[in-house]
Amino acid sequence: MSSLHLVNKGNQSSDALNLCRTALALNDSVLFIQDGCYNVLPGELEVLIEAFPEVTFHVLEPDLRARGLLNRRHPSVIMVDYNGFVELTEQHNPVLSWY
Repeated sequence: MSSLHLVNKGNQSSDALNLCRTALALNDSVLFIQDGCYNVLPGELEVLIEAFPEVTFHVLEPDLRARGLLNRRHPSVIMVDYNGFVELTEQHNPVLSWY
């Protein structure tokens, strides 16, 4: 089964995304939550998307909205609500947190 990677810090304050990158595998998913939402801005994620085309990238919509970034995410990033968050955790094992 594939893994779900939760990233809750932005690149400016943490190395979470780079640590996550070292553990990504085929068919994994990444969910950006809390301040991890800053990673989904255009210009921040292109290299990772190109390097891992088989990985899906998601962002928690309420966290994106709370930071005023709702209309600024990279177009490849899928927005999910809390129900979508739960579905992702049910579809993946293990769930790994990067912070």
